Amino acid sequence: MSPKLYRYEGYIAGSRLPNGAVPVRFALGFGVFAEKDLLVSKKTKLDLGETYVFDTKHPKDPNSRFWQATVVTEPWHRVCKYKCQVERIYDGDTITRSIVNLGFNTTVVAKFRLYGINTPELRRPTLIEGRVARDRLKGLILDKEITIETNQDKKGKYGRYLATVYFDNVNVNRLLVDEGLAVEYMV
Repeated sequence: MSPKLYRYEGYIAGSRLPNGAVPVRFALGFGVFAEKDLLVSKKTKLDLGETYVFDTKHPKDPNSRFWQATVVTEPWHRVCKYKCQVERIYDGDTITRSIVNLGFNTTVVAKFRLYGINTPELRRPTLIEGRVARDRLKGLILDKEITIETNQDKKGKYGRYLATVYFDNVNVNRLLVDEGLAVEYMV
């Protein structure tokens, strides 16, 4: 099995080191940055301060300072995917606590609004329908590892990150709409 590649956007933060590694500063999302020394082919021209997209391969030693990387030349869209563990759900379209793995041995706690849908609120007159939607979402993803897809650092009006949620390769946002527990809604 080949090692998993992780795609990150970062800028060249310094000159090449003697071993050919390049210091790169990455925006991991959620306002978090990381700096890593990437082993990139010496034939690849990289300009100080310029931004590039890299496919990185995590080293076998998690404490290693140097990561293998190649520069991506095809177009890259800023939609980011992250693995996260869901710990708390408020209602059918809000995850109030999730531990998000940003890569580079870095995690953050974040709140999410399920993008493109709206579920009934947990107050009268939609209290019962709201509980049904919330309980369905809990049954699908609470205490489970999910994948979220988000536009990096894009938030809705209540400060929650907008995300499409996937569990077992199923788009949970779409599933809630298909089951009649949510309606399509653009925030």
